Amino acid sequence: MARVFIGTGQVNYIGTPYQRPIQICNGGKVVPLYFDWNAYGASSVKTNINVLVSLRTPDVKAQLLNQIASVYIDNTNSFAPIYVYCPDTKYTAIAQPNSAGWYPLYTNGLELWVIGQGFVTGQIPQTTIFVSDLFIPPYTDLEISQSQPLYKASANITRGNILYNQNFGVPAIGDQIIQSFINLGILNDVVVPFPPANFIYITGVYLETFGMANTVPLTVEMDFYSTGISGVLFSAFSTSPNATQPGITTNFVPLAINGSNIKINGTETWKFRNQQSITQGGACLNIVYSTNPN
Repeated sequence: MARVFIGTGQVNYIGTPYQRPIQICNGGKVVPLYFDWNAYGASSVKTNINVLVSLRTPDVKAQLLNQIASVYIDNTNSFAPIYVYCPDTKYTAIAQPNSAGWYPLYTNGLELWVIGQGFVTGQIPQTTIFVSDLFIPPYTDLEISQSQPLYKASANITRGNILYNQNFGVPAIGDQIIQSFINLGILNDVVVPFPPANFIYITGVYLETFGMANTVPLTVEMDFYSTGISGVLFSAFSTSPNATQPGITTNFVPLAINGSNIKINGTETWKFRNQQSITQGGACLNIVYSTNPN
């Protein structure tokens, strides 16, 4: 079904179009156009914007291009589709989200409508368009749109806005790592001190037990769980061997999820439940994680 743009509120292009020569064998010119959709008030409230672009100069004896033959649309880093519409022929060139390419334009006029649809607050993109009087063979870079869902070399991969979704998640970045050290010396529940976040990405969990010499081995049984819908994330068991000489023995246990990238709901309350009362020696839980507000 073709898009219908009649009735969409229209605004004038912000800026002054100008010519830029193309240095190729048969000559030609382009007119670069730049759209910062924030400047047009794009948001979750104002989701659709229609911009009128006239390539005629104020002097009716001159014009920027003799004709319009093709258009290049750079719509990378954008989750909104961009349409370039020719009002005289009703032909539309369509740039998919996260795409870039050359498109033919079939028009006898020098006015274009540039329409963005589906803008969302917090994800307002910018779009660059080159209008040319040369016919450039159609070409669309499909690698960008294909690499994003495949989680390859894309700056636009998102964790999504809910915990249980089908989107891929951005891995935890090294300079975002936070560590949380928790003393397991008591039997009661203790809230894990995660900072405020919508999502928490756990990349490592380590349990270390300390057994005093000449005492019985120290055993730790621990559950890491949420009081919300997520429930128990994992359980851990560690025993520190008894020392044969004065001193302290240590049992350092990287848990099964070590090296993973596990996404948990940061809006829930997370705790650990220590099943054993520790009186000889001690134990420490080290959680390595990063957070994301989105």
